[in-house]
Amino acid sequence: MDIASGDWNVPTHPDSVEKTAFTSQFGLCEWLVMPFGLGNAVPALARLVENVLVDLKWRTCLVYLDDCVVFSKDFPTHLVRVRQVLDRSTAAGFKQKMKKCH
Repeated sequence: MDIASGDWNVPTHPDSVEKTAFTSQFGLCEWLVMPFGLGNAVPALARLVENVLVDLKWRTCLVYLDDCVVFSKDFPTHLVRVRQVLDRSTAAGFKQKMKKCH
């Protein structure tokens, strides 16, 4: 599984919002979520995903950055584990890229 628009799942710290400012035809804009390409975006997202799935990691799934691989020995167990990961991800506000869920 892969989180859709991963960086946008990480809120920008209130003290840093003004540092993300840019101008557009609509005026001054600031990012309330982490925009793609910031220096610490990837590690921040990885930490967030790790924290959301902390008690499932190594027992139910493997996590790498914004990707998650669910593993199991049999199909009924696999369905339960996929549901656990999806429930946890949904509770955290993550959406999965459906084309990568197979």
